[in-house]
Amino acid sequence: MTAEARSLGPGDCLAHVVPLTAMVMVVLNNQWWKYAYNNVWTGKLSDVGGLVFFPLLLVAALEVARGRVLSRRAVILCALATACAFTAVQLWAPATAAYGHGVGGPLWLARTVGAWLHGAAAPMYRPVCSVADPSDLLALPALLVALWVGLRDRP
Repeated sequence: MTAEARSLGPGDCLAHVVPLTAMVMVVLNNQWWKYAYNNVWTGKLSDVGGLVFFPLLLVAALEVARGRVLSRRAVILCALATACAFTAVQLWAPATAAYGHGVGGPLWLARTVGAWLHGAAAPMYRPVCSVADPSDLLALPALLVALWVGLRDRP
C-alpha cells in the first residue's frame, strides 16, 4: 500500500503487529522464559524486543503530543536516540543506574496503585536491577525492524 493510499495518523506505527508482538515477547520473556530457561537467548530476547518497540513508542508519543505525523527524518532520529541510550546503558555505569531508576519509578507507581486498590500499604521503592552487558549491543540490528515499521507508508 502506498503513502497516498493509506493515511497515517499520530501514533499509528505503534498499532502495527510487529511492535505489539515485540512487547508481548518482552513481557513473556521477563515474566516466564528467563526463569524457566535462563540462558544467553533469554538474556538477548528482551533487548531485541525493546529495540523494536521503544523507538516506535517514542515516535508515537511525539506524534500524539504534537498532533501530527512525524517526518521520516524524525523517525530515524528516534531510532538513533534509542541506539545511543541503549549503548550508554550497556557501557556506562551511571546510565545503567539511571535506567534502573527510570523503569523502577513507573513500576513502583503501578504497584502502589494496585496495593491501594486492594487496601494494602504502598510497597517500598526499588529500582529495577539492571546489569551492563556490552554483548547486548549485538541486539542493535533490531532497530532496523523498528525503522522498517516506522518508515513504511510515511510521506
